[in-house]
Amino acid sequence: MHEGRLVASKYRIARFIAAGSMGQVYEAVHVGIGKHVALKVMPHELTSSHELRARFRREMRATGMLESEYIVQVFDAGQDAELGLYLVTEFLVGEDLEARLAREQRLDATTAAAIGYQVARGLAKAHTAGVIHRDLKPGNIFLAERDGGARVAKILDFGVSKRRTPDDMVVDDEEFATAMGITLGTPQYMSPEQAQGRPDLDSRADVWSLAATLYEALSGQSPYEGDSPVEVMMRVVREDPRPLAVVAPWVPAALCEVVHAGLSRNRDERTPDAATFAEALAVAARVPPTPVTIPCPPPDAERFEGEPPSSAGSRVQFFRRDAIRDPSGRTPSSPWKWPA
Repeated sequence: MHEGRLVASKYRIARFIAAGSMGQVYEAVHVGIGKHVALKVMPHELTSSHELRARFRREMRATGMLESEYIVQVFDAGQDAELGLYLVTEFLVGEDLEARLAREQRLDATTAAAIGYQVARGLAKAHTAGVIHRDLKPGNIFLAERDGGARVAKILDFGVSKRRTPDDMVVDDEEFATAMGITLGTPQYMSPEQAQGRPDLDSRADVWSLAATLYEALSGQSPYEGDSPVEVMMRVVREDPRPLAVVAPWVPAALCEVVHAGLSRNRDERTPDAATFAEALAVAARVPPTPVTIPCPPPDAERFEGEPPSSAGSRVQFFRRDAIRDPSGRTPSSPWKWPA
């Protein structure tokens, strides 16, 4: 599919990676400097959809304006005369959190806290710029491999994000979604106010989504389940999740408290922002003032008291996002790093 084609006179498509509702993703090479990039293309036939076109352009704007180690970096965007709209991002190697949880069911507390800390740092940067993600979930958290075997969690897919100016003016296509009665997001990770379709969402909605993700990563099950998306959203709005300490008694009490503080259905009682959530995770994980290396998963590292053995023996294949995985993977030995 388009291998060898030159896009915007700059990017030579090397291979197809995946297809989704908003187009195709390719590995490409910048012909001028030889840099490998990920190229997301929305073909002309999809641009007739106002919603899809708005989502694609929203991702261009939101991601392009953010610079953080914990957010996928956008290098370029535009429209190719033959292929359509395109978005160029850094080329990531690794796997998303959804794939890892599908394989391992749950993570040890040290690893989950490290991932949550990095994602919270990325969210804090986005919120400072006025960008609310609105669809944070395991599939949009990528565990990228870095030189030397380090890992870093990166937030992906700002396609349903919204951006507000300092005077609280919406500057995306939110009014279109509201007019069409569209509820944007994923039910299991959607805050109560988002599930209710409230137009006054703020950064606390993303804090809730991250807390729901950590609940699942620590326990192996979602805080809210149901037979349909509507049932899940009704439970999110009306019910508190089962205590994490009951569902996963091996999780340290301090970490349970941090997760539940982020899952408060009353957003005025919820952890107020992503930066505070990150700090709370650091305290709960007993992070020293200097950066430390945390094995992921830790084969023999010091664990939280009462924590069960990690799944250190599982076999892992690190791969480019959305690529097909070879089942004959390798055992991870790379560390997570807590930033200073």
